Amino acid sequence: MNKNENWKEVHTEFINSQFEKAYNFIEELLKEENGEEKIAKIYDIKNLKGYPELFKKLRKV
Repeated sequence: MNKNENWKEVHTEFINSQFEKAYNFIEELLKEENGEEKIAKIYDIKNLKGYPELFKKLRKV
């Protein structure tokens, strides 16, 4: 069995890159017309008025 000594570092780098891609995607959507509504549709958020803080936080990302 071949043990990769730095598996944890590689795994962490991969996971972090996935989060970075998701945040970048959200940032780009927010720049588009009706971006907040598109995000709500993607994440299946039914009550937009119930998540005003979410969109404020997303705009800071």
